[in-house]
Amino acid sequence: MSTAASSHDILLLGASGLVGRAVLADAPERMVAVSRSVHAGGRAPSWVVADLYRDAIPFGGETVLSAGPLDGLLAWLGRENPRGLKRIVALSSTSVHTKQDSADPQERALAARLRDAEALLIAWCASRGVRWTLLRPTLIYDDAFAGALGRFVAIARRIGAVALPSDARGLRQPVHAADVAGAMRAALVRDAARDHAYDLPGGETLDYRRMVARTLAVAAPGARLLALSPWLFAFAAPAARRLPALAALTPEVLARMREDLVFDAGPATRDLGHAPRRFPGAPAAARPG
Repeated sequence: MSTAASSHDILLLGASGLVGRAVLADAPERMVAVSRSVHAGGRAPSWVVADLYRDAIPFGGETVLSAGPLDGLLAWLGRENPRGLKRIVALSSTSVHTKQDSADPQERALAARLRDAEALLIAWCASRGVRWTLLRPTLIYDDAFAGALGRFVAIARRIGAVALPSDARGLRQPVHAADVAGAMRAALVRDAARDHAYDLPGGETLDYRRMVARTLAVAAPGARLLALSPWLFAFAAPAARRLPALAALTPEVLARMREDLVFDAGPATRDLGHAPRRFPGAPAAARPG
């Protein structure tokens, strides 16, 4: 395992996350992966175990792919001030749009941090002649349904059922981690992507309940999807949040289940060739309750 990156490598930050692992599945020979821990089965010619916020990660190459936290990338850039860097492709999130007016101050703070981090990265790159691309995926999943959808899988496997409010019909566009990774790779070689930001929705728009049903059909076959009246679900939600898998289901998260969070894939399709896959699963396989 390496402790530093050579001057000819692509540096991948956030290598053990959903998108980082997808990037590594088709990694160039000269890529160096950076994360706080090595993911089991991770593929990389060289792996650096380091904390972006505090550890030295010397790098003299031309290209950085950041699949980790955007403020972590900025912390590293500010600390190392790498010379010779020409290209940065970094992940942000559509949360910069969807959480800026949230009733939850922590969610508003997250949106503000993302917005400020995007602006700081653009300014840093402009001052040094570095070309940048920002990608904002929405609701990332992988073949194991890790990520936000994993909480429903965990509950379904444990008790055989998942409950949602009957009005959880807000539209979603979940995007596969491999499609996000493909957009990152495309941004490296497509001139049109330089100095632009793109929203990255998935290849299908479906409502929240249908999305969860299709998740269970693949990851927890036979599990029941129960539709509770909104008032009954609201009554039961505080107790449900005591379960670790459902602790993140705050009132704001539940309210957004009713909201349409839909983004325009047109610019990413035009400039990056973004052609994301449809969401997997068959709704009929999850038995309604």
